[in-house]
Amino acid sequence: MSRFESRVVGVLLVVAGCLAASSAGAVPVTNPALVPPGSTTITFSEIALVNGTVMSNQYLGLGVTFGPAPDYYYDTTSAYAGITAPSLNNWGNPINIALCPGVRTITFSQAVDFAGFNVQTNTDDNTRLTAYMGATQVETFDFDTGVGVQYFIGFSNAAGFDRLTVEVIGPNNQCM
Repeated sequence: MSRFESRVVGVLLVVAGCLAASSAGAVPVTNPALVPPGSTTITFSEIALVNGTVMSNQYLGLGVTFGPAPDYYYDTTSAYAGITAPSLNNWGNPINIALCPGVRTITFSQAVDFAGFNVQTNTDDNTRLTAYMGATQVETFDFDTGVGVQYFIGFSNAAGFDRLTVEVIGPNNQCM
């Protein structure tokens, strides 16, 4: 599974499916069993990186880039359910919660019809996914992703998308 880790918690399992020919609408996905067979899965163990590395184009060979807001490689095991090392986080290493606010971007080198991941945020914070095809917004979904439970969140749209933005929203520090 691919993952992002966010502040006190958070893991992204970035899984991208192939573009399918269909006209079905966009739907939020909260069940990892719905990951399409044959999807590309990034575990962040494919490339040896140093703790705290800012993620950008290290996974371009698998069709994914990150940025411009920084996500950080983190190879320490998390105490949170569903979040295993290595992962990504938005709070840096060492922890600096001032880094947390901001929209993170995952860009795919070709259109996909599915992307999903595990994530946890601080209590009362939620995660907003917005999908785009080029400059056109396809859809936005908000997911309740507070501390204590592993959350799988994703987005499926048979018409395709080539970019996802990930934003933690809420009253706490927006760390993921």
